[in-house]
Amino acid sequence: MMQSDPADPADAAPVVFIKKRSKGGVRPSASSSSLRQPDSPAAASPLAAQPDDEDDEGNVAVIRRKKTPAGRVKDREGGAGGSPKPKSRLSFGGGAEDEEEETFVKRTDSPRRLLNSISSSSSSTRADVPASLDQASISAPPTPVKSIYSKEYLNQLKATSTPPPPSRGGEFDELTRSKFARVIDDVPSEIPTTAAINSAREKRERMRLDGGGSGSDAFISLEVGMANKSGQSRLMREEDEIGDGDDDLAEFTGAQETVPLGKKANKEAAERMRSGMVDMIQDAQEDADDDEAQEWELAQIKRGEQRRTGASKSSPAKRAYRAAPIPSSSTLPSLAGVSARLSTALSTLQASHTIDSAALEHFARERAELDAQELELRGEVERMELKNRWFGDFKTFIEEVAAFLDEKHVLLEKIEQSNLAIQKERYEIVSRRRYADDADDVALFTGLPVPPTFSLLPGSPSLDPPSPDLFPRSSLRTFRRSDRLSRPGASDADDTLASPDAADLAAALASLRADLAALFADVKADDFRDPNLGIRTKFEEWRDKFRDEYENAYGGLALVGVWEFWARVEMALWNPFEIAQLGKTPAGLDAYSWHTNLSAFGHTVDDDASESETVVNALVTSVVIPLLEKLARASFDPLSVTQTTRALGLIDEVSYCVEKSSPRFESLIQSFLSRLQLAVTQSQGLVAPHLASIALPQNAFDPSTFDARNRFLARQVALVKNALRWRRWARNFRLPVAGEGAGAGGSIDDLVVRELVAKVVLPVAEAGWATGGQEAARSVLEILPQDAVPPALRRRLEGQQGA
Repeated sequence: MMQSDPADPADAAPVVFIKKRSKGGVRPSASSSSLRQPDSPAAASPLAAQPDDEDDEGNVAVIRRKKTPAGRVKDREGGAGGSPKPKSRLSFGGGAEDEEEETFVKRTDSPRRLLNSISSSSSSTRADVPASLDQASISAPPTPVKSIYSKEYLNQLKATSTPPPPSRGGEFDELTRSKFARVIDDVPSEIPTTAAINSAREKRERMRLDGGGSGSDAFISLEVGMANKSGQSRLMREEDEIGDGDDDLAEFTGAQETVPLGKKANKEAAERMRSGMVDMIQDAQEDADDDEAQEWELAQIKRGEQRRTGASKSSPAKRAYRAAPIPSSSTLPSLAGVSARLSTALSTLQASHTIDSAALEHFARERAELDAQELELRGEVERMELKNRWFGDFKTFIEEVAAFLDEKHVLLEKIEQSNLAIQKERYEIVSRRRYADDADDVALFTGLPVPPTFSLLPGSPSLDPPSPDLFPRSSLRTFRRSDRLSRPGASDADDTLASPDAADLAAALASLRADLAALFADVKADDFRDPNLGIRTKFEEWRDKFRDEYENAYGGLALVGVWEFWARVEMALWNPFEIAQLGKTPAGLDAYSWHTNLSAFGHTVDDDASESETVVNALVTSVVIPLLEKLARASFDPLSVTQTTRALGLIDEVSYCVEKSSPRFESLIQSFLSRLQLAVTQSQGLVAPHLASIALPQNAFDPSTFDARNRFLARQVALVKNALRWRRWARNFRLPVAGEGAGAGGSIDDLVVRELVAKVVLPVAEAGWATGGQEAARSVLEILPQDAVPPALRRRLEGQQGA
């Protein structure tokens, strides 16, 4: 008997176990479900031919055959070079060519959902079938290859991949989505982007190199050639993978039905037909009772009707012909009315033309103004660019000058301090020697031991006997007197130095001159050696090009601030009082080059207002006055007529540059008066302690005492003359009180008349009135101003002792 071999794996079909309904609820139905065809090949299956006693278990086996891709490939291999042979519908027990699969599903839902579950199962099973028979194995499925995608690599892929396209689920209603949600979500929304395609290519390349992948992600080479030794390709055609219509719809078309042979086979086929009819009746009844399915079908029908209605509405309807209306008759216009309307229209047009012409002219003027403004703005932009570049260069130049000054300023200060120290030391040598000479003279005509040194600190009387050198006719005092008489050019000032001191002074000054010359030894740029070439040129260019900025920034004062260094260098060894031992320097301020250059700086051809005076005055205030004040406190000798004359000349020059009431000028005058006050104090220190002894007659007649008194009086008269020369500048000054010593406080007249004449000159002159005192008093009286001498003092100076 010809029948299918149930043991053949090729003929094995998917078997579905469906729960059987009770026979009491069977109703006849006209359903034609292909799942229960009486002539289905499932009749030949031994599972379908089981006895009825198995129906009690509640399941019915439904066998579905579906040819797998492996079976199709094998069919192609069998028909090499030709079309595949059609499979016989009869089986004689031979080896089957097709590979089929079985699926067991428990019937718990409608046949439509059962089909969906079978399709899902078949698709999942198809992915596990080997590509060829050579790869088939009866052993357990191989362990999937470990994925090469690590966590870091997946994060990188997520970062480089484009986001998924939005779902198109919004195009379907809720009922459709509830039925076909899986199918709707699988529908692509848009064409893949270039990034997605490149990502897929890179993924395929990695799988090709690694040989990895399993299941649906397995790598299949697209290269031309044979995939195995047998010469057969592993690639599968699309129609082989999907299947032909006969295989997919075999259960509905009866393509796989077999002819039963034999009595037993016919009986079994009849039983299967009856059971299938019962199942179809039940399925039809279930379909009729499925309210959800009916609701969905009505919704789809309604949706289709709406689309047809919308399409019909969108088509344009043909409108009926309608004739144009005939206008009603009207009277013809008159000539006067037409002329009036034309005149009105003409007037309107003329007015509009006038307005438009005025607007055109206005816009033309505005455009001309805008063009002029544009030219002006362009010029302003060019000027600003030029200004920016110039000030950038000027800033760079000033920074270079500042760096140069920072380096040289320290060396210049050392030279200035050394010069002040040298002049101060020279004056102290002369002052100590002069005070010692005066002390020797006072000791000689008083006969008392007078100390040869001066101290402003008051000392307590000593109980110890005086030193032998303090006596009037000691050997030390005798040597000093003879040395003074032997010095050439000895005068009242007597500012000469001994030979050793003069040699040391000359050596120190030579060293200072060498240091000053070395200050610019390493400077090669002429702009830094001569400020006329660099500083003056830059500031004149600034003043000529950008006058407003120059005036707002006080460019002249800024020039003085930079030029101060070169002025101080020029006056570093300044000898303002024309001291013979210090070397000769320019007599006046106008003899210096800085004065000449700055005086010519502000002169312009078109501008009468010159700023040279401002610039020169500023430099005198910032450089000359501080330096002259320091030199006055360090080396000015109020007993020297030459130094007093030169100092008064400088004060006169400075007074033209600064205000006489300015603090700077008053401080300068005060520095000279302090030296004068110190000289008066020294004279009082020689006479005031010995006033009682001065008037007493000497026991022995000594002509040398007369000479000593006359020398002392001559020096004090010279001091009075020099002091009164400062009366012009110091008349309104109040001298500071320096403690309780003599000569402290008061004006310049008080200092000269009461402190010097009344307390020093007059007592000594009265003690030797007949031996030279009267001439000294007469000289003082001639020198003193008439309004400054009190009557009593005048009578004493005139020799009226009884007054």
